[in-house]
Amino acid sequence: MRVTEETPDRLSASIRATFTGVFCAVFGAFFVLIGGAALAGGQAQGAIILVAGGGVAALGAFLLLRPTRLVLDRRANTATITRSGLRGQSRQAIPLDQVAKLHVHRKGTGSGRLYHLVLWVPEGAHQGEHPLTRGYSTGGWRKGRLARRVNAWLGVKSQKPASVARL
Repeated sequence: MRVTEETPDRLSASIRATFTGVFCAVFGAFFVLIGGAALAGGQAQGAIILVAGGGVAALGAFLLLRPTRLVLDRRANTATITRSGLRGQSRQAIPLDQVAKLHVHRKGTGSGRLYHLVLWVPEGAHQGEHPLTRGYSTGGWRKGRLARRVNAWLGVKSQKPASVARL
């Protein structure tokens, strides 16, 4: 999660599961190597390890290749959410003057806390919460940092406790 462009008229942010994707890809590649070595050594069980490692590596690549992009443009008065995935891209455009803020939902307590990043539109044709992350996950600090930066660009005065909602 990072801001890729910030000017007075335009803010662009990229949201993707980078850490999880890289971890899965490296972890899976490690098991592909172990499985391949076991197969080369004549052990048939190596095929199971090879296939499982390949699946985990593919999951990592899948997570890295499906980013969500948020573009806020004052000149065009639009907030555009672009989601990429295996089936292509989907785009949702919302009038920027209807966007209230970027919001972080918090779920759970203690070390089991999970966070979800949403664009909040309080009224109008696009009323409701528009998710930027594909579900609850760890990394509340990064999500909160992005929310504070986007809210500052929008001119929303938010304090740290007010930017996190409990569910």
